[in-house]
Amino acid sequence: MYHLLFKGSLFASFFICNFSVYALSSNVTSSVKDTSELVEHSKKTVLFEHPIWQAILHVKNGQPINSNYDRYLSANSFSVEKEMALTLELILNDKQSQCNYPARINFLKEFLDFNETIDLSHCDSYQEYLQKVPITDIYLIYASENVMNASSMLGHIMLRMDGINDKGLNVSHGITFFTELEGFNIPKILYDSLVTGKKGIFQIAPYSDFVNNYLNIELRNVWEYKLSLSDIQKKLIRDIAWELGSTDLSYFFHTYNCATVTQLLIASSLPEKIPTLQSWLTPLDVVHFVEENNLVEKTNLIPSEEWELRALIDNLPQEVIAKAIQSVHSANIDLRTIYSERDKLLTIAFYKAYNKFSVRKNLINNDVYESNNVKIEQLMTRLPNFQLEVSDYKMPTAASPDGQVAVGWRNENKKDWLSINLFPVASHQGDNKKHVFGETTLTLASLDILYNPESNNIKLDNFIAYSMHSMIPYDNTLKGYSTGFRFGLERHHDVKLNKKLNAFIEGKLGFTYEFSQDIGVYAETALGIGSDSNSTYLYTTPQLGAYVYLIGDIKLHVQNSISFNKQKSDLALNTSSLFLDWQIKRDLYLSADYIKYWNSIKSTKSYGMRLRYRF
Repeated sequence: MYHLLFKGSLFASFFICNFSVYALSSNVTSSVKDTSELVEHSKKTVLFEHPIWQAILHVKNGQPINSNYDRYLSANSFSVEKEMALTLELILNDKQSQCNYPARINFLKEFLDFNETIDLSHCDSYQEYLQKVPITDIYLIYASENVMNASSMLGHIMLRMDGINDKGLNVSHGITFFTELEGFNIPKILYDSLVTGKKGIFQIAPYSDFVNNYLNIELRNVWEYKLSLSDIQKKLIRDIAWELGSTDLSYFFHTYNCATVTQLLIASSLPEKIPTLQSWLTPLDVVHFVEENNLVEKTNLIPSEEWELRALIDNLPQEVIAKAIQSVHSANIDLRTIYSERDKLLTIAFYKAYNKFSVRKNLINNDVYESNNVKIEQLMTRLPNFQLEVSDYKMPTAASPDGQVAVGWRNENKKDWLSINLFPVASHQGDNKKHVFGETTLTLASLDILYNPESNNIKLDNFIAYSMHSMIPYDNTLKGYSTGFRFGLERHHDVKLNKKLNAFIEGKLGFTYEFSQDIGVYAETALGIGSDSNSTYLYTTPQLGAYVYLIGDIKLHVQNSISFNKQKSDLALNTSSLFLDWQIKRDLYLSADYIKYWNSIKSTKSYGMRLRYRF
């Protein structure tokens, strides 16, 4: 179900999470008069197999993407052929119901001659929609990830439509598909999102509302991609949007989310791509898709306040930053001690961003804020060519694809094992993170299996249902903390250093400090609960670590930790780890690791190598 929000009214009837593109040819038009003739002709020409028809129906390879879509006329025994036949019958015999299917009607009118005028001028709600939501320009909107929110940890994708409405006003509408995830019970949220489905919400509202929420409340960046589309392609987007409305759709985190709907609609401009679309998509997959298929006309970045400040802090000398902060607090803004044009531009940008940050954090009052704004505007007029371009700084599209499969070799307890790893959504600790702030990692449904050919033994090494780790570097201006949460099944060492499979849930908190963009250190403490068939125990694990980006796209990560009370052991478990990851290309890594475990009576080690392919 969705809501269409106009200023001063609530118009509940429709939505689209994203968009579509198509061009129709009318070179197979027939002249027929009644329903039976129309149906027979559509069968002879196999019109129901047209990829645009399947895109309108929201199907892939002839099957519904979401089986509970209640606008199907052949819901009890769905097929694209039956759906076309029933649509033709409806068009000729039920004038009011025509209003629910403008995309279908316009498609069929291109290929069939109904021998009568069929229009939708009698559809009041549809006509209001056309007047209120113009489609002169269409943008794909990507809001960067929010790792602290389970529904947004991979970012969000939506559509924006711009144009002049019926009152002659330039308007922008954001169009989105999402679900509401309330509470802190992450295991239940994930179960509902992956297995039973959550209630999906289609919504269209003023675009400014979405941007304000993303930038100022959730502190995300927003990338806007203007799409190169023809007028007929935009109209199809508009009409499919209408048809997707006024229905209850279940939201599934992995198979039916905003990215799923968006990519299907986009792919209608490239019909040959529809059968090959992935079932598991993330928002960045959609961004990659439009870029790879040359659908992007131009790109614009609206940075969040904190992101912009961190970007500027990374690019200005510390003494300039310190003086600028003092100047904002004292309402004494100037550029007298700054001489290079580059630093002047960056300092003005820092003044502007930090002034907003300071008033929001109550570091200055409104009078100081307004006084600073006047002086900042005056400085900008002295630099007539003032323009700060940050859209190429830390681009999210530089990230590796979200899925991973890995195969390698591992030695444990002096035995050699074949190591197999698969997780459909992931951001690995060994990945190149220079395109984002902080060493963030994310794992969903990660499976590690070990196989020993000599004994023909196969075992589950771990299954991480969910893992989030956000290592935001601490900064004197913006602060920043490291946080983490994960749960699943993994092997814990007992007092004899034997590994036993345990269910666990764990959270962590700490600090990360970066000496430069290539070197960082961190200190964290994890607190968790473990359980096996014999006992349940509370454990804690303080840890220290460091990461270094070396030449040749190699990343080094070292960590030392000490665990207390794992497997109810009276002895503290020490762990020293070394990881090396070489990024061969964007979607391929070679990883190696060496791990030593020891307590006061025994020690053991584990080491291995694997090839990681991202998809």
